[in-house]
Amino acid sequence: DAVSKYIKDNPEATSQQIWAQLEKIVAERARSATSFKQKQDLKPMLKDTIIQYTYPRLDINVSKQMNHLLKSPFVVHPKTGRVCVPIDFNNVDNFNPLEVPTIGRLVEDLNRTGDVRQTSLKEYTHYFEVHFLQPLERDTDREMQRSAGDLSF
Repeated sequence: DAVSKYIKDNPEATSQQIWAQLEKIVAERARSATSFKQKQDLKPMLKDTIIQYTYPRLDINVSKQMNHLLKSPFVVHPKTGRVCVPIDFNNVDNFNPLEVPTIGRLVEDLNRTGDVRQTSLKEYTHYFEVHFLQPLERDTDREMQRSAGDLSF
């Protein structure tokens, strides 16, 4: 409500100015919070806002039909059998979607090697682990350590 009013009163405000206003509102609410619960409820407010406005949106068919879930890594396209893989943005010009592994190729790999770690998905799972999962785990650990024992807002 307060942010909407700020935007209405300041139509030329940049996204940075609007974000600063939101941070100010959260800080003011934290100062005026009278209970522990009120302070705790404010903690995720900024992160929730980030997720709400930056997380990929799903269209209606995604929630109705499983074959629309190609935005998720390692999902198999129902018609082509191609696996949805993470892309290295530093090497995007060399990415060829026709060369990604197919479910048939993965079955052949498994029959040949017997090792799930030695399939044609190896480079993609490695990239996903190194560039997404490991940084996520580090950030989560840091966040948990920072907030451990800190009950103040």
